[in-house]
This record gives sequence, structure tokens and C-alpha cells, in this order.
Amino acid sequence: MLRFSSQIERLSPTLSAGSVSTIGNSTSNVAAVVSSKTRIRWTKDLHEKFVECVNRLGGAEQATPKAILKMMNTDGLTIFHVKSHLQKYRIAKFIPEPSHGKSDKRAHTKDVHHLDVKTGIQIREALKLQLDAQRCLHEQLEIQRKLQLRIEEQGRQLKKMFDQQQKTSNDVSNTQNSTIEETSISHKDGENASEGANNNSFFPSKTSPSQ
Repeated sequence: MLRFSSQIERLSPTLSAGSVSTIGNSTSNVAAVVSSKTRIRWTKDLHEKFVECVNRLGGAEQATPKAILKMMNTDGLTIFHVKSHLQKYRIAKFIPEPSHGKSDKRAHTKDVHHLDVKTGIQIREALKLQLDAQRCLHEQLEIQRKLQLRIEEQGRQLKKMFDQQQKTSNDVSNTQNSTIEETSISHKDGENASEGANNNSFFPSKTSPSQ
């Protein structure tokens, strides 16, 4: 807590010249000093209340200025003050204190290593999600390709059946026509033969009389 507070003090702007007013909060006894240029000096109590609200909202990465401002409920404090302080607080969380010994160096190295491991895990998870998405897309494309092939095969089968049916219909029609023609020809031949016999009966052949 002291580490972040000291870093916030270094990052916070200095109080401008002018009259200042102290505003108290009845529930938490937190004081804020506001200058004539609407700049605010983050006192220790005010900063501790800010940190408490940030932690209750899930940490610096998840907390939003609007939610922090609403939870702090401090007179004179605006969303611009909270937003600026939150940015500095986030930066301060990643700025190590000056090293004064091997323990500080080890702590800094451990933090950096933890950050690298966390980043590596996030990268691997992102790559895994990307590979999963590509695999799902490939599977969908393969399903669509097989479905298209099946549709084309069914189309060919239907066309083949239609052609076969058409050919059968044509063969039946041709056979019927041939039968009708043959019957008609036979009927005509019969009529012609009958007609010729009748003609012979009407006109008998002349034979010379016997002597």
C-alpha cells in the first residue's frame, strides 16, 4: 500500500497556487483538497479509499472510473479525477521500486517472470482458440463439400433414370406404331386378295368349244 501511495504521489500533479477548500465525507472522514483550477490533491486517506474501492471492484484492470466514482461517493471528486488517478495507479503497479539490495532484485525478477509466464499463457490460449476456430471452419467446409458431391450424384442418378424412362417410353411407342402398321398392311393385303377373287368370279375365262 505504501509503495503504490508513494508512486502515486510522484505521478500526481502538484497543487496549483490559489485558495483551497477541504471537503469532508461524513461516512468515511476522507478529505480532498481542491484548487481553483479543479485539480485535486490525493491525500493518503483519499487514496486508501480509492484503492479499497478498486479492490472491491475486481482490481485495477477490471474497475472502471464510473464505478469507482460511484462507490467512493466523495464530494468534489469528478470522473476525470478518478480516471486520471486510475491510469497512474495502473502504471504504478508495474513500476518497481528502486532496488536497494538483492532481495529487491529477486522480487523484481520474480514479478517480471510471472508477467512473462502470464503473457505466454495468454498467447498460447489465443493460439489455441485460433486453431480451434480454423479446425471448425475446415470441418464445416468438408461437410459442405461432401453434401455438394452427394447432391451432384443424386442429380446424375435422377437424370439417368429420366433418360432411361424416356428411352423405354420411346421404345414402347415405336413398337406400338410398328404393330399398328403391320396390322394395317395385313388388312389391306387381305382386302386386295378378296377383291381379286371376286373379280375372277364375275369374269370367267373363255374356253374354246370342243369340236
